[in-house]
Parts: sequence; structure tokens; C-alpha cells
Amino acid sequence: MRSVAVANINSEMAHRSQSVMANTYALLKEFNADQSFRAGQKQGMVEAAQETKNNQQLIDQGRASGAAAVNERYEQSKQKPVKEATTEGVVTQKPAAASGQSGAFMSEGRIERDF
Repeated sequence: MRSVAVANINSEMAHRSQSVMANTYALLKEFNADQSFRAGQKQGMVEAAQETKNNQQLIDQGRASGAAAVNERYEQSKQKPVKEATTEGVVTQKPAAASGQSGAFMSEGRIERDF
């Protein structure tokens, strides 16, 4: 007589399967909680960053600061006497003669050029 095994049931694993499933779903719950926290954390960061975007109070402060800087420079320039541009003390040099070779050279099948 021949017998055919249809399935091999491990009674110990069958007994522990509920525990394994409970551990699996507990881990999934922990993972989902972590992902939810991270999503909320990112939303909070985005919202905090958006508070200063197109903030009229900050725009007004920046405008006042920029205008004050320009006006300060303008007032400083009015107080300094304007000097005539002179060429005294300016050292002029003649261009140095170029040395070396220029052109195209063949080397190992590549074309090398001096620029």
C-alpha cells in the first residue's frame, strides 16, 4: 500500500501561529505610528516655514532696512569730496613677449591644442 502525504502540519507552529500573527500586527502598528508621527512632524516643519513666507511685517522691515542702507550710503557720499581722476603713480607695463609653442600637436592619436 502506498500512502500519499497531502500536507505536513507542524502542530507546534499551528499552536504558535496566533502569537506570530499578533507579533506581526503589533510591529505593523508600531511602524504605522512611527510613520504617522514623521508625517505630522514634516507638516509642522512646513507650516512653521510658511509662517514667514510673504509675511507683510517682515517685508516692511526688509524694505525699511534696505532704504536705510541706501540713504546712509548716499549721505556718506555727499560728505566726501570728489577727487579728480589722475594717472599719477600709475605704473604701466609693456606686455611680456609670449614664450612657448602654440598650434596643434599629435600625440598618441589625440589632438592637443594650446589655448
